[in-house]
Amino acid sequence: MLWVSDSTCVATWRGFVYVAFVIDAWARRIVGWRVSASAHAGFVLDVLEQAVHERRPGKRHGAGSSFGPRLVISEH
Repeated sequence: MLWVSDSTCVATWRGFVYVAFVIDAWARRIVGWRVSASAHAGFVLDVLEQAVHERRPGKRHGAGSSFGPRLVISEH
């Protein structure tokens, strides 16, 4: 198992937002991601928690939506 993660700041019409994500390199799939108005430790930890939940043992991968993780915008 190999996971790769990154976070970045993106300019939008309404200002800057922060994006963080975790990619399962073997499956070539994003397994966790978040968008936030501010960069804080909880924001990054939420991404990792989502990835762990998505890839937990016993979960049927590929079931459900083909769109991957849902978008969650945090206003913290």
